[in-house]
Amino acid sequence: MTIGEMRKRVTIQSAGRTSDGAGGATVAWTDVATTWAAVEPLSGREPYIAQQLQGQVTHKVTIRYRDGVSPAQRVHLGTRVLDIKAVIDPKERHSVLILACEEVA
Repeated sequence: MTIGEMRKRVTIQSAGRTSDGAGGATVAWTDVATTWAAVEPLSGREPYIAQQLQGQVTHKVTIRYRDGVSPAQRVHLGTRVLDIKAVIDPKERHSVLILACEEVA
């Protein structure tokens, strides 16, 4: 992958829980890092779940290597949100990370 292919600006976010004051908690997403990425749509489908069509699109997001990226996080791309399903370090060289992501419409 050449550096010129990483032309999308993405933000990696982590979930945090904050008390809502009524004995419960709310989930708030905080920015962890903003970086350049190559985003490639891989497939799409519309499964029929609970008597509703649920559109799903999978993406491959490639970023420069960084510690701490996990499937508990998500990628924010403009107005779209991609849930990280897997983090792959090709050949374990610590040069890039491939994030297998899913966008649920």
